[in-house]
Amino acid sequence: MQKAVHGITVAHFFETHREKLRMEIVAGQCLVTLDGQSDAEDYSANQSFDVPANSGFTIEVKKGLCEYICSFL
Repeated sequence: MQKAVHGITVAHFFETHREKLRMEIVAGQCLVTLDGQSDAEDYSANQSFDVPANSGFTIEVKKGLCEYICSFL
């Protein structure tokens, strides 16, 4: 069974995980920088990004809310 977490963020946070995960943006918009990358990428509703195991990412919401589903792969 695959684990998933539904969440909403309004600001800026950093996550590190031992497991590989997929972040699916449900509503809103955010900037994401994966570990090892220098440039942030823009994501909005109906887009997703994968985070490798034993890695992390920074997510920043500049306006409003960003709703997501985080699935542990």
